[in-house]
Amino acid sequence: MNSVKFAIATRQLGLPTPRAFDAAADLGVQGIQLDVRYEVHFKQTSDSGVRQLHHLIAERQLKLASALLPTRYALSESEHIDQRIDAIRDAMSFVSQLKGKDLIVRLGTLPDDPASRPYEKLTEIVSDLAAAGNHLGVRLVLSIGPTQSDEILAFLDLIKTGPVGIDFDTYSMLSSGVNLEKSFAQLKNYLAHATLQDGLQEQHGRYRPVPIGEGEIEWLPLMAMLSGLPQQTWKTLLASQNTQPLQELRATLETLKPLTAFF
Repeated sequence: MNSVKFAIATRQLGLPTPRAFDAAADLGVQGIQLDVRYEVHFKQTSDSGVRQLHHLIAERQLKLASALLPTRYALSESEHIDQRIDAIRDAMSFVSQLKGKDLIVRLGTLPDDPASRPYEKLTEIVSDLAAAGNHLGVRLVLSIGPTQSDEILAFLDLIKTGPVGIDFDTYSMLSSGVNLEKSFAQLKNYLAHATLQDGLQEQHGRYRPVPIGEGEIEWLPLMAMLSGLPQQTWKTLLASQNTQPLQELRATLETLKPLTAFF
């Protein structure tokens, strides 16, 4: 049996929460990704609200595949870092109450010198958050952007206090000039989640998101690699535009699901 489990990010549907969950169930995916800052507002949700939200997910036979906490500044940036750390801790508690396992946050750019105080400070921050997540049963998953694989591996090897993983974001890597297959091979032991979206390079050299199968990513070999990850590694699908996201996501599933039959 292959281990490909698909989820969608319900924030892209532009629907009220129950209807977004209905749409996910109708698509036939197994999970959803929630934006816990702008979509369900973790700081404003009461305990009864959390229980109701969990019920809405479970009664549709869905799982909380991952939670996303967008922040203005990344973990590697010093601005308002204490508030950001507190917010991540609170979001972890919220995700734990929803029976979720992964919280995705933005790491940012690693300091150049591993012997510098900023590098040491970032190591301490991620170690403390990993420990907090370990206590709650929630894994800290880092969105890493264009960071070089050997640099991020050296950094993650320093984190010993709890589980920490990487979000394998296909569009982000493609648009940053990163080789997807090479990066996957280097990072696979830390891959905790995959964000799947295609991209196409335009004349001026910049990339724009396009529906999966219409861009530059070779999905057959990529799905073969993703299928080899542990069964709990979710693959979250993103639509490239907001006008008809459900139709695009349905077509995406029709493109990707047959590929998984090979593995």
